[in-house]
Amino acid sequence: MEHNTPRYQRGSIYKAFGAWHVRYRVTENDQRVQRSKRLCDGGRPKGEALRLCDEFMLTVNATRPGLAPEETPIAAFWEATYWPFVVENLKPTTRLGYAQMWSQHLKPHFGSMTLREYRTPTGSVFLTGLAKKYSRRTVQHIKNLASGLFTHAVNLGAIESNPWHDCKILGKTKAPGETAYSGACEYRFRGDVNRDSGRM
Repeated sequence: MEHNTPRYQRGSIYKAFGAWHVRYRVTENDQRVQRSKRLCDGGRPKGEALRLCDEFMLTVNATRPGLAPEETPIAAFWEATYWPFVVENLKPTTRLGYAQMWSQHLKPHFGSMTLREYRTPTGSVFLTGLAKKYSRRTVQHIKNLASGLFTHAVNLGAIESNPWHDCKILGKTKAPGETAYSGACEYRFRGDVNRDSGRM
């Protein structure tokens, strides 16, 4: 029987039978057992196999019994909890914008960080970097989505406070202009995330 809080698993990739696989562990009937999953054809680059491994392990870790909520990786919380909430509650045009901002900006930024690990200064530095390349409106949309995710985690009791609440752009920003997220969904971002995830 395990007495320590379960740790986040990375998984171990290997090549066998002409394919890349990931080896990992799960709890079944109070016993830790090893399992494996085929990721892709063995002719694919190792980097692609690693990426697929990371995506699969997010789902494994998000559903692991006993994992302390604050130790959940942010990306796993998005995949298992926040994105399903978005799909259920928000309009298709808004979902499209969220998916784009997540894959292009937030997922690479969060990496393997957990909900507990994320700090306000990290967000401020991230926003400051974005502000050098994108309009204020675009940066605000990205901030609103990140803050909405953490607000949702607070409301579910996974963490005590939202580190994005006090995140600021440190310095000058680009002049207002066309955002990277144009179309009807653009003008719904702020209202939707505030209405459905709580005030940020």
